[in-house]
Amino acid sequence: MKVLIASHNMGKVTEFKKILNNLGFEFMTLNDFHEVEEPEETGLTLNENSLIKAKYYFDLFKIPVIADDTGLFIEDLNGEPGINAARYSGYGDKENRKLVLQKLNGKMSNAYFETVLTFYDGANVVTANGIMEGKIALKESGEHGFGYDSIFYSPVYGKTMAELGVDIKNQISHRFNATINLKRKLEFLQDSQKEIEYIKNQFKNNLNEE
Repeated sequence: MKVLIASHNMGKVTEFKKILNNLGFEFMTLNDFHEVEEPEETGLTLNENSLIKAKYYFDLFKIPVIADDTGLFIEDLNGEPGINAARYSGYGDKENRKLVLQKLNGKMSNAYFETVLTFYDGANVVTANGIMEGKIALKESGEHGFGYDSIFYSPVYGKTMAELGVDIKNQISHRFNATINLKRKLEFLQDSQKEIEYIKNQFKNNLNEE
């Protein structure tokens, strides 16, 4: 079964393939299609925006979709930037980080990332979330990663996500945790569908025998 990962990010695709490789999916990405407008994210939660994107791309391409939405929630900023993490400053990643550090004004705050994944095939909606806890560092550090990685500090490793590098990050990240949870739910869905199909066949066989 073909499944669209609603992203242009090939790093995500590699991660999804690695974790979901036993589900029998043939993955596609937005790079496989002509460029289309992105959906307007009008939801008030990560769940709502993830579902909006999944349904939008399913309606466009008529194949099952996995869509994601991620937020950064900082304790001392009353949960900001929250679901608006990617567009917090309105001027991209660098200015987003700058705005966070400016607002914290030299204070290291507890924070967490959360990712919500939604699988939608026109009939079934399967959602899964993943969280990664940490702190906002006092200054940027590290050259790997993107987004807020250079200011998101892991107390466990004593480094920012940008200092840890891709390999370690992908083993502990909110997206990794969400994908593991989604895999479990999709395995359950597939098993349930197989059981329903088996019962239907048994029923048909019994009718034919009569």
